[in-house]
Amino acid sequence: MGFDDKLLEGDTSIEGNGLKVVVDKDSAPLLDGVTIDYKQNMMGGGFTIDNPNAISTCGCGHSFKTADNAGEPAKSCDC
Repeated sequence: MGFDDKLLEGDTSIEGNGLKVVVDKDSAPLLDGVTIDYKQNMMGGGFTIDNPNAISTCGCGHSFKTADNAGEPAKSCDC
């Protein structure tokens, strides 16, 4: 997940509660049913992503595997 200011052909845009999320066409099937939430606690806050399609994730949470797609580690993934 990252920030971008361009909407490309084939991208899907979803807006809810004042937050706009854009998903590229290749990632859309992997993210079907995903919920994104922002949680705040005594240690700080951040976004949480619950992906029912993920059957396993890397140790740092930057990449995941689905039943049909092994995925690729993110460039910043150190695991």
